[in-house]
Amino acid sequence: MSVPAPPARRRRRAAAVGLLAAAAVTASVVAVVATSASARPAPVAFALTDETGRWFDSGVEAAGGRAFAVAELPRAGVPADADVEGLLNEGEDDAEQPVTTRRGPKRGDAGRALVRALNIDRTVAAVRAVGAAHPAVAPQAARAESLLGQLVAELATLPADAPVGLPGLAVGPELTATLATLRAAAPADTAVTVSFTVDPKRSRGERNPVGAVAPEGAQGFPFADPTGPFVGTRTVQLTDPGLYVFADSVVPDVLGAVLVDDPLTVGLDFGPRLRIAGPGGETVVPSTDDLVQSMVDDFFTATIPDNRPRPSSTEEVPWSPRHPAVPVLQQDAAGDPVLVPNLDAYFDRHFGYPRMLPRTAKPKARGIGTVLVSTPAVRAGTGTLTRIDATDWVARAVAADLAAPLPGAPLPAATGPAPAAIETRVPTAAGAFLPGGVAGAGGGLGGGDPAAPAAPGAPAAPTALTAPGAQAASPDGLAAVTVDGLARQVTVTDPQTRTVAAEMPCDAGCESVAVGPKQGGGYLAYVLNTLSNVVQVIDLDPNGDGRVTDARIAGRLSLEPLLG
Repeated sequence: MSVPAPPARRRRRAAAVGLLAAAAVTASVVAVVATSASARPAPVAFALTDETGRWFDSGVEAAGGRAFAVAELPRAGVPADADVEGLLNEGEDDAEQPVTTRRGPKRGDAGRALVRALNIDRTVAAVRAVGAAHPAVAPQAARAESLLGQLVAELATLPADAPVGLPGLAVGPELTATLATLRAAAPADTAVTVSFTVDPKRSRGERNPVGAVAPEGAQGFPFADPTGPFVGTRTVQLTDPGLYVFADSVVPDVLGAVLVDDPLTVGLDFGPRLRIAGPGGETVVPSTDDLVQSMVDDFFTATIPDNRPRPSSTEEVPWSPRHPAVPVLQQDAAGDPVLVPNLDAYFDRHFGYPRMLPRTAKPKARGIGTVLVSTPAVRAGTGTLTRIDATDWVARAVAADLAAPLPGAPLPAATGPAPAAIETRVPTAAGAFLPGGVAGAGGGLGGGDPAAPAAPGAPAAPTALTAPGAQAASPDGLAAVTVDGLARQVTVTDPQTRTVAAEMPCDAGCESVAVGPKQGGGYLAYVLNTLSNVVQVIDLDPNGDGRVTDARIAGRLSLEPLLG
């Protein structure tokens, strides 16, 4: 039966598809198959722009965003399908639909709706095309069509929000082997072209898309054009099925993704194993890995403006980001295929959506000096520089465009518009010290503050204060603070014993941390959450006993009112 979503949801998501009549399924598979539309795959065309929500604009809506595109891998004898909206289950209002897809059923046609929701109709069309083009495997194609009908009948009794290991289904092993035979008979015969266009009318300057995620072994990856940033159009060829994510090395925190689907598999292919580039090097993991799930969840939070968490200053509020309601095929560590019938419903269950966002509130503890925050262009076309007075937690916007040169700027403004970073400054008699011992009289970024006398408890020299990044340490040697954005977790470690002293959650987009002194002694950590536009203030030693096992979140400061 269908389970209605909480009132805060923008649409309904089914927790199960047991209502579907299995008896009608096999006939429905045959009934909804459509012939494919073209002989070559439809190219994916991204426009890289400064427009909110369209930083990587594919021109196609997916769950309310335009940064995610799907293309079919062309196989010999299988005409490509240019109906991208059909692959994404997009295009119809689902306000009254009780099943797992926004492309909802007509009355009495639940079996057909499930076939479409799982994209089984498209798989059957590809199977039939292979059988017609390659007579030697025509018997296997006929068998695969029958097995796909049986698969839908089995899935009709299972929840849509839970992954299904195909080998564990009665039909799974034979179906997997039969589809593999058809893929061998109809090899991929051309690539999917992805273009990136930078038009000066839509982008203030050059851009530079680079490959951040790709299937292991994909040709041409890791992708980075050696000529660097550009204006105009460049292309890349994708020859392997799976998930590809592109970042922009010029404008931080903007992303685009292409999922290349194999028409002779069930569900949209993530690829067996994914190669993920990160600051510490590359990581290769199975596509069922939690790292992949968190990365994909954060992708749709970052690229769809309506998905970003918006905490309140008065009460806890629900947060429930939206994801494409599509079937996804992953692979576990053993190499076995795992089908996620509905990515949206699965992420609801996996990440506990809707979840409650804590309210924002100023800490009772007071800091010393100033906290400087640069927020990225996820809220508007430019970033914002915010100065927080740690003595009273009053925040002021001091610059509206980080693309412009800023006097004495230690924050990475040179990397392009709207970088995300946070740092602390402590006033002394000589002026405002910057992290790493760089002094900047008059307050540095944004200017305006005259040199102030040394604050009570301020360190004699700033060299121990940390530069912005995902790790920071307190100058007294008691605490090291690490931010894990994908895990959405802050870890406080005792450097002397190298043991974890405390852990606490952070919001979506937590990626940078700095440490500054606290009035009365001790230190505070400041964690920047770029997608919620919140700075979490963590008291590293609330009771002043010299131990950090009681480190806790002391307050949450919202930057939202200061952003354009």
